[in-house]
Amino acid sequence: TITTSCDRNTLVEAGEGFPGEQWQQKIPEEVGLDSNKLEANLKNFQGPLVVVKDGYLVYAKADIPEPIQIYSISKSLTSIIFATLLQQGKAHYDDLIPGSNLSSTLKSSFRHFMSMTSDYGLTPHEPGKHYAYNNNAIEFYGNYMASTFFQTKSPPEVLQKAIWNRIGRQDRVSFEGQWGGWDGGFSISSRDLARIGHLVLNEGNWNGTQVIPASF
Repeated sequence: TITTSCDRNTLVEAGEGFPGEQWQQKIPEEVGLDSNKLEANLKNFQGPLVVVKDGYLVYAKADIPEPIQIYSISKSLTSIIFATLLQQGKAHYDDLIPGSNLSSTLKSSFRHFMSMTSDYGLTPHEPGKHYAYNNNAIEFYGNYMASTFFQTKSPPEVLQKAIWNRIGRQDRVSFEGQWGGWDGGFSISSRDLARIGHLVLNEGNWNGTQVIPASF
């Protein structure tokens, strides 16, 4: 297990509808929601969970600072790490990745890996022609990004540098297994996962800073 604490977290300044060191809170009615209906609809969820509306935390249940394993959602976080490199012009969709052609002369691109068409480790190896839910492929390109762009940092450290340093986080992050979520992947709290969701809903823009391309 690899763990990154929040002790050295880079603080980001809060803006209207964006959390800083912590989520700003409002009651549901302040953002047009009904408290009773919200409670009724979420009563069967075990949690931990949070509800964020218009950038404000309006509902929380159970131990929201507790990191939970997100398994294959780790694949999405791995692709968002690529998107930060895309925004910075350090990587592009159709860049070919060295070592991705174990069984042929055809290399796979980031686009192939993120669309599950890389054929990494598979025969026949014809990138772009076949779909396979391939955890080893995600592990390969995640490690490639870590070694090429982040000086071989651990997955939590890569996530910290690529995303958390820009949008902040409150809680501990840990990692087990593979980049694609095999054996657990990332463990992240519900309120920190909500930051990722808020980034995506705002088309990659965080309080005026474009962290990932809107087109992504």
